[in-house]
Amino acid sequence: FRNLSRLEASFCNLLLQVLPDFLESFPNLKHLTLYLVYVKELEPENLELTIVPKCLLSSTLECVEIREVAARGEETGKKRARNGKRTVLMHKKRIWMEAVRYILENSLLLKKLVLCFSP
Repeated sequence: FRNLSRLEASFCNLLLQVLPDFLESFPNLKHLTLYLVYVKELEPENLELTIVPKCLLSSTLECVEIREVAARGEETGKKRARNGKRTVLMHKKRIWMEAVRYILENSLLLKKLVLCFSP
């Protein structure tokens, strides 16, 4: 996978922990699209992304697109909040923002960042 320049991958909230190790396999990556799926049953305590893969350090990654994908049967944000599930929404938002922070802080030459999250 060393010559792969474009990648689309889906990660659930628990698997985001292995994102840096996963990206390490793609040192020449230029475009990354992440589809994030939140699964309440797989809530990690904290998301600690510490390893920085070569594609971020070597200035090859130019474009990152992060899109939230609703899990099967998931309701809209407003409906969930009315049903008393604000804690889940806050936890999900914190995990997604940690992933965004990681990309922004560690990308040397990021030209474009696209975020598509549900309200």
